[in-house]
Amino acid sequence: MQGIKVIIDQLNALLAFELAAMDQYFIHSQMYQDWGFYKLYERISHEFDDEKGHATKLIERMLFLEGTPNMVDRDGLMIGTDVPSMLESDLRVEYAVAQALKDTMSICDAEQDYVTRHI
Repeated sequence: MQGIKVIIDQLNALLAFELAAMDQYFIHSQMYQDWGFYKLYERISHEFDDEKGHATKLIERMLFLEGTPNMVDRDGLMIGTDVPSMLESDLRVEYAVAQALKDTMSICDAEQDYVTRHI
């Protein structure tokens, strides 16, 4: 199914945030594990899995729309150096993803692509 370019472009913009969040959660979880903070490791590792699921859905939708997922760009990646800065940067990336998601939903509404919006 041929997709609308503006929607595919916006899905790629959202994917850049999801991939950055995924990478950020992955490195942070590994840092927590290395430092012996196992509860933080488990929690943030779970967040990594969630972001991977979100990215997978976006990629699947873009492929269905005959678009090309951009797996290179990362937007909003912020690696912390200690627990407070890591938690703060994780919160910032979540706010960035939420805004990108709202932007994507608005474009989907304008283009009347309610299936993509639902994802």
